[in-house]
Amino acid sequence: LFCAASVAVTATLAGCSGESPDEMLASAKAFLAKRDLPAATIQLKNALAKNPNLAEGRLLLGQTLLENGDVNAAEVELRKARDLKAPAEQVSALLAKAMLLQGKAKDVIAEFSTTSLSLPEQNADLKTTVGQAYAVSGDFDLARKSFEAALTAKNDFAPALLASARLRAGESDIDGAMNVMVGLLLKSPEQFEAWLLKGDLQRIVRKNPEAIAAYEKALEIRPGLLNARASLASIHLREQKFDDAKK
Repeated sequence: LFCAASVAVTATLAGCSGESPDEMLASAKAFLAKRDLPAATIQLKNALAKNPNLAEGRLLLGQTLLENGDVNAAEVELRKARDLKAPAEQVSALLAKAMLLQGKAKDVIAEFSTTSLSLPEQNADLKTTVGQAYAVSGDFDLARKSFEAALTAKNDFAPALLASARLRAGESDIDGAMNVMVGLLLKSPEQFEAWLLKGDLQRIVRKNPEAIAAYEKALEIRPGLLNARASLASIHLREQKFDDAKK
């Protein structure tokens, strides 16, 4: 009874049963499906404690750590997954992201700039990250080419469209960036990051009512979006609407 309770409350399942690594892996996948990342992490670590050579377990743990923001540990696990022959289609884009988030832009370029994957979405994801690495390194022409390659692989890939729009905005092509965002939002109105960027673009051209509407839409989709709230507060303060700024 205590064991069952500990499973439900703390998700430290391995201490309570003789589950096999494969059973723990299946349990972790169930937790991931419910977006219970802490419980999934525990189960994946339990599975790997019993079988350190479980490639899929390493891959899923790396992906989960990446989502949780533990990018250093994510890179370690994703490299182990690759060493254990996890498919490059599944590992490469995640590994590149983990590296970029640690500030390893040059390493991303060195390791992945010539890599192409056969699956369109994974290839688009990888090319987008490589493009971001080029942008961080100040090579905007190669960044643009990488984003174009991502969109050739998958023409509606939202992260590539967002990255391309940000690059345009950085080069003062506000109209071009806005056109990209309008097109993206027509197809994918649930993209909170696109609403956020649209708000930023509207602020640049001093269209505060339109910016406010875009930020509010982003918050409708993702209520905890702190940068949208901060941007709204900044607009309200500039307009001396102090009660609105407090919301």
